[in-house]
Amino acid sequence: MTLTGAAPSPTRIVFGTDGWRARIADEFTYENVRRCADGVAAYVTDRGETAKGVVIAYDRRFSSEYFAMAAAEVLLAHDIGVAFALHAVPTQMCSYEVVERNAAAGIVITASHNPWVDNGFKVKAPTGAAAGADILSVIESRLAVNGVAGIPRRPFAEAESAGMVDR
Repeated sequence: MTLTGAAPSPTRIVFGTDGWRARIADEFTYENVRRCADGVAAYVTDRGETAKGVVIAYDRRFSSEYFAMAAAEVLLAHDIGVAFALHAVPTQMCSYEVVERNAAAGIVITASHNPWVDNGFKVKAPTGAAAGADILSVIESRLAVNGVAGIPRRPFAEAESAGMVDR
């Protein structure tokens, strides 16, 4: 006999000091990264800054480049162009690029100094600094409702061919 449990409820994601971190494949999943990216898209769209784009960077942790690509696909579905790192870079490079490009925000996939089994989602303000309460409140409001609905995505390769991705 096979028993089927109830469907899991969406992960409660709360941003702490300089981002959200969780265990890879447990709570840090592609779907939860997409939910966070959807919150960033809401912040950028609400401010009318879609044309400024978002910088996306990642570190060398397991699957970080692919988590970053999952985040990019959500932003691209909201018609927000992305500047995507060519390879793994330190968090500070994302901050630098946000300021250099006058981007609306930045996303870094990294758990920084946390254990190797974790990964994280950091948000950078237009100043290059860690996102403050004004940005995180918009993202967390979106997280409160986007765990039960499908999140739009635009295939990365298609958006790159259309000129929406700068490497």
